[in-house]
Amino acid sequence: MNKIKHTGIVDGVEGECVKVRILQASACSACKVAAHCNASEMKEKIVTALTKAIDEAGSREDIVYLKRQLDLVGRASISTFHSFALDVIRRYFYLTDVEPDFRICDEAQSTLLKAQAVDELFSDKFAEKNQDFIDFITCYASDRNERKAKDIILETYYSVLKYKALDSLY
Repeated sequence: MNKIKHTGIVDGVEGECVKVRILQASACSACKVAAHCNASEMKEKIVTALTKAIDEAGSREDIVYLKRQLDLVGRASISTFHSFALDVIRRYFYLTDVEPDFRICDEAQSTLLKAQAVDELFSDKFAEKNQDFIDFITCYASDRNERKAKDIILETYYSVLKYKALDSLY
């Protein structure tokens, strides 16, 4: 996958809208942890890039403009894409099917919820005495442990998710 690298200069701020002028390679382009920094680190990179641009600016007009942008960085709303998207969803939840008090689970919570879902599935299917399910368990679980069969279900789930993600790219 190709990454787009750029440097932007804040052209102006109107209310909550920030206009950015794209220049060239970004402050993050040479960074070894690109896309893994938090908002304060991003702000710091922008300050560094603006300071460098001021030092390299050719005209007085560019210097004045860049210094103004440097002054505005402290008031700019800078966030990761995920944080920005989360803020938009929380602010405009009423335009979506999302409940206003929704939460984003972390990796540990996600893993636990998936394991609980598989456990519930097994309980329900055993209670129903579902023959297809019993045949599946007989074939893929060991004598004393259903873990292998549960792992197969979870692996299938992840494969389907991966396929859907790839399919959405086309």
